[in-house]
Amino acid sequence: MDLGKAPGKQQFLSGVYPSELRSINKRRSVWKLPPGSGAFQEAAKKANQIAGHADPKAIIPPDVCHGTVGLALSGGGIRSATFNLGVLQVFAKRGLLKWFDYLSTVSGGGYVGSNLSATLNSEDSKRGTPGYSLLHIKGTEEPQAIKHLRSGGNYLAPGGLLDLLRIPAILLRGVAINLLVTAPFVGVLALLTVWLYPADLAEGAEHHFFLLTPWVVGIFAAWIALFPLLATLFPHVEYGLRSAYERSFSLLLLLVIAVPLLEALPWLYHEVFVGLTMAHFLSGAVTGTLAIVPVLRSLTASEKIVNLADKVKVVLIGLLGPAILIFLYLFMTRWIFRGSAGNPQEIPRRIIAFSIALAAVFIFTRLFVNVNKSGMHRFYRDRLSKAYLLDPVNNRHVDNLQLSKLEIGKTGAPYHLVNTSLNIPGTKDKEMQGRGADFFVFSPKWSGSFQTGYCPTERLEKEDLDLNLGTCFAISGAAAAPHMGTSSTHLAFVLTLLNIRLDYWIPNPARFSASRGRQRLDRVLYQVGPLYLLFELLGWLTAQSKFVNLSDGGHIENLGLYELLRRRCKFIVCSDAEEDQELELSSLGKVSAYARMDQGIEIKWTKLHRLQKNGKGYSTVQWAYGMIDYGSDEKGQIIYLKSSLNGHEPQDIAAYHAKNPSFPHQSTGDQFFDESQFESYRALGYYIASQLFDPGTTEVTDLAQWFEARKQAASSSVRSKSGRQKGSRAAS
Repeated sequence: MDLGKAPGKQQFLSGVYPSELRSINKRRSVWKLPPGSGAFQEAAKKANQIAGHADPKAIIPPDVCHGTVGLALSGGGIRSATFNLGVLQVFAKRGLLKWFDYLSTVSGGGYVGSNLSATLNSEDSKRGTPGYSLLHIKGTEEPQAIKHLRSGGNYLAPGGLLDLLRIPAILLRGVAINLLVTAPFVGVLALLTVWLYPADLAEGAEHHFFLLTPWVVGIFAAWIALFPLLATLFPHVEYGLRSAYERSFSLLLLLVIAVPLLEALPWLYHEVFVGLTMAHFLSGAVTGTLAIVPVLRSLTASEKIVNLADKVKVVLIGLLGPAILIFLYLFMTRWIFRGSAGNPQEIPRRIIAFSIALAAVFIFTRLFVNVNKSGMHRFYRDRLSKAYLLDPVNNRHVDNLQLSKLEIGKTGAPYHLVNTSLNIPGTKDKEMQGRGADFFVFSPKWSGSFQTGYCPTERLEKEDLDLNLGTCFAISGAAAAPHMGTSSTHLAFVLTLLNIRLDYWIPNPARFSASRGRQRLDRVLYQVGPLYLLFELLGWLTAQSKFVNLSDGGHIENLGLYELLRRRCKFIVCSDAEEDQELELSSLGKVSAYARMDQGIEIKWTKLHRLQKNGKGYSTVQWAYGMIDYGSDEKGQIIYLKSSLNGHEPQDIAAYHAKNPSFPHQSTGDQFFDESQFESYRALGYYIASQLFDPGTTEVTDLAQWFEARKQAASSSVRSKSGRQKGSRAAS
C-alpha cells in the first residue's frame, strides 16, 4: 500500500520520529548506556535542532544505524497482562529491561506496560536509580505492588455483587440514552406515517397501504425496458456517463427495496401491533437479549466468521438493531392514535404534544449527551486504572497520570507507544477502503496516525480533559466495539444500539479549532455529541470528521510490532500472549503481511515451525529468532516469545494445565482471574522468558552479543537446557 501521500507521513519524519530520538538519547544517559553508533549521535544532534515539525524540510527518516531497541507486548486482556508481568520480571532481573528504548503495547499488553510506565515515572525512580518495583527477590516477601496486581485479577468486579451488577446497570443506562438519541428521528417517521395515512390507521378504519410501491416498481420496470432502446440509440458513450447510467439502476433498485419496507410499517402496525401490549414487548426484549448475549460474545471474539451457521447468526442478530427501532416507531404511532375511534379531534392535539416532546428530547440530547460517557468506556477505563496505575512507593492509585507527563529523559523509562485502531469504514480513500482502519498511536510527545496526521499529545490532552494514560491504554484494549478495525462490521448497528461500546472518540489531530473560546464552547455543548452515535450506527466513520473513532489496537494488529518496524528498530523483542489455541501464529502472519505491503520489510525466521504444536500437542520451543530485512542493506534482529507449553513446565503450571486444558489460551472473554489462574500465567511468562538467558547469566552487558547468542541457540535443533529443566515453581 502506497502511504507516500498520507497526511501524517511528513509529520512523522520531521516531527514525530526526531522528538522520539531526543527522548531516547536522554533515557540512555539515565541508564549510562552507550548512545549507539556515531550515526545515532549525529542524528540525535540533528533532531535536537528541530523544533516540532515547523520546518518540513528537516527530515530524519528511521534508520537502523540509530540503534534503537524495542519491546512489544501483545494484546490478550488480563491473560496477556499477567503473562507479560512474568516476562518483565525476568528482563528486569537479567538487566535487559534497561536496554529497551521503545515499549510498544496493545490491549492487555498495555495494562502491564502502562503499569511499567507509571512505576518508572514514580518520584522514587526520579530521585534514585531507576528500577522495577515488581521484581520479586528470592527469599523475601513479595512486593506490595505484585500483591496489588494479583488482587486486581478480578478487576471488573472486585467488590462482589454490587460491582458485578454495575456492569448491566451501566449497559442498560447507555441503551436508554441511545434510544433517546434515536427517538426524534424515529418519531419524525411516525409523524410522517400519521400525515400520509390518517384515515387508514384510525381505530376501526379500512386500510389502504403501499400507495407508492406500485409507482416505484413501475418506474424501475420501465427504466429496464428502455435499456435496449437507449443502448441502440447511443452505442458509444464516454465512461462517466455510462457509470452514471448504471448507478441509476442501483438507485432505483434501492428504492424498490426501501419504499415497500417503509410502507410495510403502517401495515405492520395495523395488522399486528395493535393487539400487543408493553408487557409483550418487554418480555420479548428480555428473552431475546438473554438469548443473543452468548452468541454476540462468541461472534465478536472471532475476527473471521467462516462457518455458515455463524454467518446466518450474524445476519439475524444484525437485524435486531433495526427491529428495536421498528418497535419504537410502532409504539409512537400507537400513542398518537390511541383513543381516536370516537374522538378524531384528539389526534391533532396528540400530534402537537408528541412534536413538542420530540423537539425537547432532541435539544436535551444535543446539549448534554456525550457518547464517550454514555458508553461502557469510562467504567472499563476506571476499573483498569484502579488495577494497574500504581505508585509503588506509596502504594496509591495514580489515576490522572498524563501520557505527556511521562518524563522519559529523567526516569529511564522506555518511550511508550500505545497502539489503537483508527476506524474508518466510511473512508473515500480507495487505498484504505479494503482495510477500513489505520494504525493510531498515543505516545508521550505525539499522537496520531498517517491518515489523520499527528499533533502534540499535550495539546490533545488539553482539548480532551479526560485523555490520560488510563484512557489511552483502555482505548487500546477496547475489544468490544461496534467497529473493529479490519474485522467485520455487520454487527455494528446492533452493537451500537445495545451500548456494547468500549470505543472512544477523540478530537481529530488534524482539525483543531483556531479559537480558544470556540474550543471551550465545543467542550460544553458539542463535544462528541449524539451525531457521532449516529455515525457509529450507520458506519459513517472517516479520518476527516472533527472527532475520530478509536478501538482496540488488536483490531488491526495485535502484537504492537508494526510501529517498531516502522521505526526501523535494530533489535526487537516481541512477547505474544494472545488467544491462539491451535498456535497458528496468525497475528504474526498478519503483521508480517502489513510490513511487507506498507514498508517493504521482510522477516526471515529460523525454524519458526517449532513454535507450533507437535504430535503430542506441545511446542518444541517457546521462542524464535528472526532477521529483519528493512531494505537498502539495513538489517535488524527480532526475538519472538510465544505463550505455549513444551511439556517440561514447573509442577504448579503443569497442575493448573491438567485442570484447565485450554490454558494458556483461555478465552479473552474471561477477565475474572482468581489467584491460581493469575499465578499460573505469571509463572509461565517467567519460565519462558528465562529460556532466553544462558545458565549463570546475571546481567546483559552487551545487547548485540546477547542477540547473536540467541541466533546461535535458535539455529540449534536441540532445546536449550533451561527448556528441559523441571522445577517445582517458576519463582521470581
